[in-house]
Amino acid sequence: CRVSDLYRIHPDGTGMEPLTHYDNEELRAAHPRYTPNRKWILFTSVTPATRSLWVIPAEGGAPIVLLQGGLYGHATWQPGTT
Repeated sequence: CRVSDLYRIHPDGTGMEPLTHYDNEELRAAHPRYTPNRKWILFTSVTPATRSLWVIPAEGGAPIVLLQGGLYGHATWQPGTT
């Protein structure tokens, strides 16, 4: 696999900006989805051995691990239940 990063881009195709900066082929960012409030992007971090769920601020910043080391993919953010 090639290096796979997340980018933010305007609908008209301008202003492409990287959100992640992976520098090797062992780590890929995949299946991004905005949270309902559009403040975060939920994505799957993929290695040859595992998949983990991460979030990153939609405006850029450091990614945060939500669920480490399972076989997670194609996640969606669901509202909490009481």
